[in-house]
Amino acid sequence: MAKKNDISDPAGSYFKGSEIEKRKDLNSLMKSWKETVAEGNPIVFHDDKKKYSAVDYFGSDGFMPGYFSASPRVVFVGRESRGNSGTDSVFEDIEFLNSNKGDKIGSGSFWRRILYVIEGIKNKGKTPFDALPEATEIANSMAAREDYGFSKINISKYSNDRSDGGTADAQLIRRFLEDSRFADRNFFREELALLDPDIIITMNLWNGKIDEKHLEVCFPQMELVKTIADKADLWKLPLNGKSIKLLDMWHFSKPGSDNYDYYAPAMQLLFPERGKL
Repeated sequence: MAKKNDISDPAGSYFKGSEIEKRKDLNSLMKSWKETVAEGNPIVFHDDKKKYSAVDYFGSDGFMPGYFSASPRVVFVGRESRGNSGTDSVFEDIEFLNSNKGDKIGSGSFWRRILYVIEGIKNKGKTPFDALPEATEIANSMAAREDYGFSKINISKYSNDRSDGGTADAQLIRRFLEDSRFADRNFFREELALLDPDIIITMNLWNGKIDEKHLEVCFPQMELVKTIADKADLWKLPLNGKSIKLLDMWHFSKPGSDNYDYYAPAMQLLFPERGKL
């Protein structure tokens, strides 16, 4: 296990080869992004009613080790993080998956579904759900190899640290997208361009909590390909001169079946040629 001795970038020592420079590029982007939101007005925190600098809410994110050697490259996009103000979610996610927490990884639907879907995508949709390894086994394998092979980011980098933060804070998300001033510099699109994914999986971003005008700026010129009713929508999204797959699904923490509501629809839409699972 790599020692995390870089105070300025605690996750930095996990990266190898060409990903070291990619990580530096991402950190530079996050630094500029923070400088922009720091110019915004203070935000009143829900719990203590005190004002805090907008940048204090900012939590960085990005790609996990092994992402750029993965085929295909997959980026998960959520709405916001929780309890992540002023920290780096990449480092926290690595530490979590390395921790061998067993039941906690397997019992939490959010991470369990990410790991199942990533495992299915790695095998080009050919693995039946019942043949998947347990989520803990997938996480342990990733940790042993220090190779995780995906990205997990949020459309809002302002962390929802409210004590009742079990649901998305739509007002805080809107505030972040306004503070980012994408009309001057579209940091979100730059992050996607740097990650250069083959597949983007969004978690119910189009549920009405985020203004359409902001979504259009982040995901412009999308074209609907196919829908599985009340499960998922597959779109084409232009990025870096390519047409990539964007799969919008329910949030991965929503109650439901890991297979019928998440894994099966994802494999069916992403790999229609795979044959019957």
